[in-house]
Amino acid sequence: MKNTELNFIEDKQDPKAVSVVFRGNLSVENANEFRDHLLGKIDSFEIFNFEINHVETIDLSFYQLLLATKKSIEAKNKQFNLMMMLAQEKLDLLTQAGFDTDLQQ
Repeated sequence: MKNTELNFIEDKQDPKAVSVVFRGNLSVENANEFRDHLLGKIDSFEIFNFEINHVETIDLSFYQLLLATKKSIEAKNKQFNLMMMLAQEKLDLLTQAGFDTDLQQ
């Protein structure tokens, strides 16, 4: 993956939980690899804590991937949590494109 980090950090206190940390270039050029890594983990955990911070770029393909991942996780009756720390201009772009920037609801 180019200029990006995707880390899965298992919760030592709760073996059913994992933190999924994204940083860097969250764009279409990395979307397929993100998808493959995420799909490989969905059956392994019950609680997914997504953290998105230190973002250089973000585009709509990443946001669509995040929405699809949320739906897949919730369809399996698993928990999806999100902490997304983006600069206001990145949030504004997502909002202008018609996306709800509060995925937690």
